[in-house]
Amino acid sequence: MPRSSLLTVAWLVLGCQAAAAEPACTPRPLPPAAASLPPRPAAHAITFAATPSLDLPGRPWVVRISSRGSGGEGQLEILRLRRQFDCNRYDVEKSWEASLSADAVRAIVASVLPLGVPAADALWPLGGAADVLSEVGTDGTGISLDLASFGAQVSRQMRHDGPAGHRVSAIFHDLVSRHVPAAELPTADWRMKRPS
Repeated sequence: MPRSSLLTVAWLVLGCQAAAAEPACTPRPLPPAAASLPPRPAAHAITFAATPSLDLPGRPWVVRISSRGSGGEGQLEILRLRRQFDCNRYDVEKSWEASLSADAVRAIVASVLPLGVPAADALWPLGGAADVLSEVGTDGTGISLDLASFGAQVSRQMRHDGPAGHRVSAIFHDLVSRHVPAAELPTADWRMKRPS
């Protein structure tokens, strides 16, 4: 047998052994949808995720805006995920990318920042407990928002039908509607459109 054929067979055998040694699925809790984004070096990043509950097969949306410097252009990434039911993880079903102008990035930051940083009474309810409790529920769409800048990070969990969650959701839904084909767009609460 020629030497090149022996090397090919050896590589195939090693590949099969490695695949056989790797478990198909390691039992673990379902990670947050935003964890499906690959790391990207950036000075600033806004990561939004919308995860509809009781929606089969489970298709969260993740949007990240990142920029390398202050006041510069940004990169937009949009993922539509699909949950695996035989393993607690998401597959990337579709993705879209686009560049954003510095003005567009500044406008998004200006509209999202006040909603992403929780008010003091959200951390220690002093008369604002009703607003905090309104973000709790058993159905609907969970919203997560992560703001990161030079290593500092603020994370906020909301609901689409809550006061802050609805406003944050609308900002990102509008952004997605400008970069995703109309046939692929989700409903306002991030569920898949059903045929009528």
